[in-house]
Amino acid sequence: MISKPLDLITDQDILALVEAGAAESAVLEYKSQLPGNSDGDKIRFIAEVTAFANTRGGLLLVGIEDVEGSPQAISGIGDVDVDAEILRLDQILRSGASPRLQFSIKPIAVGDLSVLAVEVPKSWTGPHLISFKEHSKFYGRNSAGKYPMDVFEIRDAFLSSEAIPARARQFRLDRANKINERHELPVELYERSVLAIHLVPLASFGPGGAGIIDTDTLINSMLRPPGSRGWNNRINLDGKVNYSGRVGEPSLSYVQLFRNGSIEAAASVGYPDENGNILISGSSVESYLREGLESYLDFYSNQNVPGPYYCFITLLDVLGAQIGLDTVSFRFGEPPTSDRSIVLLPELVIEGEVEDLMRALRPTIDLIWNAFGMTQSPNFDANGNWAPRR
Repeated sequence: MISKPLDLITDQDILALVEAGAAESAVLEYKSQLPGNSDGDKIRFIAEVTAFANTRGGLLLVGIEDVEGSPQAISGIGDVDVDAEILRLDQILRSGASPRLQFSIKPIAVGDLSVLAVEVPKSWTGPHLISFKEHSKFYGRNSAGKYPMDVFEIRDAFLSSEAIPARARQFRLDRANKINERHELPVELYERSVLAIHLVPLASFGPGGAGIIDTDTLINSMLRPPGSRGWNNRINLDGKVNYSGRVGEPSLSYVQLFRNGSIEAAASVGYPDENGNILISGSSVESYLREGLESYLDFYSNQNVPGPYYCFITLLDVLGAQIGLDTVSFRFGEPPTSDRSIVLLPELVIEGEVEDLMRALRPTIDLIWNAFGMTQSPNFDANGNWAPRR
């Protein structure tokens, strides 16, 4: 097996597999030809990919001749339009499996030939069913190849897929309570209203999740606390914390990277005015969300931390607080205030790369303003683009 992410696999890795006679396994499969357009070919292709997703994940290499699972030669995928083939396979997988699969497809040039690599991560939202015409089956995979899952394996897969998100949600609740009570936090926060962001890869709570972030990555991580231009850091029992302000003084914000890959960011967002009212800058909250989540998702991408990711956004200690564009422009007629101390917003599931993060966050951001009596965020234009008002 090639122990590299797909983007880093080269022709030398493919040649090394063949020269070493690396046999097919639970995480590696060879195919000499691309799947055809017949229903049978499509079903077999979907079965291979869902079997990887339903078990440990794996790599499918198309364009390699094998005999009983041992590679013999690189045959390539022939004289085809590679981009068109990738699009065709993408459509087959997206329309033929439920729920939606995660996978990546990459052509790898080996001399004058091309091998097509299909990388399938272990899924945390399965099991995935082949839903192609009249064919409806769940497949798993072992060292002998794919096989139809029996009823006990299917039941266990469903129970696992339900248990892992539940553990992520409980993690959010536990951490939100600690922030609210200022109990066992990585650093001391100012006694103000707090925005908390929790980003949780579901893989963090699966088998092996405790070791997602290795020691070197942990030490070298430079995650930015919300709203900070500079920060201090230290290693702690949970992982590593970066925090604003001076050592030994309360912080305005911090970001904690846990050893299982989960991220907790917290920022003070409430400020008292001369009359004792607590004012929250809605524009700052939205900016913190954008800057934080973009950088944290980039970190996951660079470190090959697999999705999907559960994103939880919470506002704490906001009872009676008022929201506005900023700490100066706070009057929308009757001051909008919160009627509760803790605002637990619904989870957002992020499958992978997000083309327009703020558009994806829009429903959640509107709920933040709803919690203070506003109908929606004033920072989006008529086309749904984020255009913060200053």
